[in-house]
Amino acid sequence: MPEAPGPRRPSPGGPIRRWRIRRRLFATFEGHATADRRALPIRRTVRGIWVATPVRVIEAAAGILSAAGLLGRSAGTGSAPYHVIDAGSGDGRVPAVIAWLVPGQAVLGIEADAMLHARARAQLDALGAAGVIDPAHVRLAAGDYCDPETYGAQGIALGRTRLVLNYPDGNQHRLARFVATRCPPETTLALLTHDRDLSVDALPLRARQDVRAGNGPPWSLSLYRRSG
Repeated sequence: MPEAPGPRRPSPGGPIRRWRIRRRLFATFEGHATADRRALPIRRTVRGIWVATPVRVIEAAAGILSAAGLLGRSAGTGSAPYHVIDAGSGDGRVPAVIAWLVPGQAVLGIEADAMLHARARAQLDALGAAGVIDPAHVRLAAGDYCDPETYGAQGIALGRTRLVLNYPDGNQHRLARFVATRCPPETTLALLTHDRDLSVDALPLRARQDVRAGNGPPWSLSLYRRSG
């Protein structure tokens, strides 16, 4: 898989406006932790554990996925790109970053924890009102990301899903089985984690690449997809 820089959003107003929008996005999700010099938050949920992925790591991972044709128009046909699912979307940072970097990409964030879901909805509403993202293509759902009824309630056809994102928290094997049995063969499961030994049984590993963003050890982006 080619090494790729983070994608650039063709935002009007020039580089200064783009810088201000990016700063607003980072501040929304990481401002309190940075100001208090604390680590990014971790929350135990009803399904597992939510670990806040740094926004710059999400940005770098999105660049890799875009270069691989898994985000944007190359991930779909004509004017109707396929859905991207963020399974376990926490406070909404992954859908927000994708909406900012890849305008028009249909993305659905699913979160079982009521507090995190409410926080994500409030933050994405604020980002939409500020013009940081276009909320027209972003949906947030409260529910189980391995339950087909969660998608049906949102009008999301699993047959048009081509990318499922997840931070592994112990549910990755269940999610891999769901992708293998409910999604089309072309669907890629992307796991972004620090655990370099992580693997799933239901889907074969197709690629693994380091994600480097700032200081600290690299993250690992693993892509799983069945051949047919």
